[in-house]
Amino acid sequence: MTEQNNTPDPVDVHVGNMIRLRRKQLEMSQATLADALGVSFQQIQKYERGANRISASMMYHAAKALKMEPGDFFDGLEELTREDLPAQAAGALRFMASADGFEAATALAPLGLKLRRAVVGFARELAEIGEPA
Repeated sequence: MTEQNNTPDPVDVHVGNMIRLRRKQLEMSQATLADALGVSFQQIQKYERGANRISASMMYHAAKALKMEPGDFFDGLEELTREDLPAQAAGALRFMASADGFEAATALAPLGLKLRRAVVGFARELAEIGEPA
């Protein structure tokens, strides 16, 4: 958490999103990952939200449980933290690393191009009339 406003550090949020993304790719529950790491599923929730920082040793064990390398948790971080990256692109990258982003991409992937574009167009229209994220 940053000292000024108690919001999670963007790096912690990114690492948490990467944990969630990989766990979902493996179709692993939070409880299963928690058991493998010897923590509660609530702790996994906090790691995934970036609310709690994950220690280096826990990150190492999480990587092994998730069949990945510890450095993989930082993939894409450069793009999220670059100051010259447009805000819209940074937001899209954060969304894609989230659980909802992963589910949306998984649902859209098998659709044909024409149908996928129609769904994206519909989402854009909803965004214009809906509340901001």
